[in-house]
Amino acid sequence: MNKSLQPLLSRKMILFLIGLTFAEATRAMTAVQIPVFLREIGASVSQVGLFFTLTLIVPLALGVFGGWLSDSIGRLRAILFGSLAGIIGYLPFAFAHRWEVALIGPLILAVATSLIQPSFRAYIADTCPAETRGRVFGLSKSFIAAAWILTPPLGGFLAMNFGSRTMFLAAVFLYGIAAVIFIFLLQSDEISTSAASKKTNLKSLRGSFTQIFPIVFAGGLLTWIMISDGIRVFATNLSFNLLPVYLSDIGQIDKQGIGMLEGLHGIAW
Repeated sequence: MNKSLQPLLSRKMILFLIGLTFAEATRAMTAVQIPVFLREIGASVSQVGLFFTLTLIVPLALGVFGGWLSDSIGRLRAILFGSLAGIIGYLPFAFAHRWEVALIGPLILAVATSLIQPSFRAYIADTCPAETRGRVFGLSKSFIAAAWILTPPLGGFLAMNFGSRTMFLAAVFLYGIAAVIFIFLLQSDEISTSAASKKTNLKSLRGSFTQIFPIVFAGGLLTWIMISDGIRVFATNLSFNLLPVYLSDIGQIDKQGIGMLEGLHGIAW
């Protein structure tokens, strides 16, 4: 009887999802504006393509590392470190005058993504009871979807009326809000997990790689899941990162219009 009367989301979980939404809003707000910004600072279309090709290499290496660090130091601490990396990651965009300098930004943002993405899912799984876990996961997707619907038009408005650099500084501010929320949650967290007590060392990281690689390359179901997911990511990135350049250069759509289109895409996404 008491269990049925408990709210689906605790206050901490609501605050956690709000912080997650602010962190995701930075990606949503800037994603489609970055290619246009690169063109503004002198990058050719082929250089824009090279830029995003190079930025995809680091996440490959950091994927397992982010999950291992989350297991080692705790979910909230990993998410907090990811938020701090996000704050730093947008600064090169805000001050870069060459696309080569702007390349530093995605490399740091890859650290943020590799820490936040696996950790927030694991945090929900760790803290929510089994009977409500699926619904909380669904709500987390709704919070993220709201960020991808609302903030791309905001990013386009800021970039068009105040400049792209102002938009990137706004992203720093949003990541800062997320970091403050996660600091508060970390300080007030009363749940001690076994993952948080693990010793962080290279030996445990090597052990993680040793366990994962045989499973991935064994030729079973997980192998084909990895292959199909890789094909999907390749097909998506083949067009997504250059689409804003096409809309701007060929379609003559301004930054605010590009942001509005991305917001509409977020509704379907």
